This record gives sequence, C-alpha cells and structure tokens, in this order.
Amino acid sequence: MAKSKNEIIIHEDHAEIKLKGRHGGSVKIDLCDVERMSQHCWANKENRTAQTRIVNRIVPMPRLILDAKEGDKVITNRVAPFDFRRHNLRLIKAVK
Repeated sequence: MAKSKNEIIIHEDHAEIKLKGRHGGSVKIDLCDVERMSQHCWANKENRTAQTRIVNRIVPMPRLILDAKEGDKVITNRVAPFDFRRHNLRLIKAVK
C-alpha cells in the first residue's frame, strides 16, 4: 500500500511541504524542486530533518535535493533548519 503524499503549498518564490510523522511541521523548498520532492512521502520522525524511504534506505530531503552521493556531506543552515531552499544548503564532495 502506497503512503499518502504530503500537502504542498505553492508560494510566489518557494513551496512549503507539510511533513507527516510525530513531530510534523513543514519545510521550504525551491520551486524547481517541487516536482521531484512531490514523488515521495516526507516525514519528521526525529525532529531533525525531513526524510523519506527510497529502496529501503532513509534519505534526508537535503541530500536528495543536492543529489549527494555516498560520502558527500550536506550542510544545512542552522538559523533556518527546515528551510531547504538551495541557497541554504551546502554540498561538500567526498575526497577520493
């Protein structure tokens, strides 16, 4: 049985995704990420970040937005921890 998707509110310059899970809340994302993020069910289960399950792995939303590979690190803005617009995220590539 597929999980129900999240409510998405489109604003003029960003979108807001209402999170499921015991902590709920919402996150902000860029409009360019709405289509891809809307394909998943997002939850806030540990009051840390929005996460989904893809092929039996828990994936945080910021990693999916930035296409982070294994070993890469994603830094979020601590002032606005649930604001996942790209200008608030930093990708640090793994050293090979």
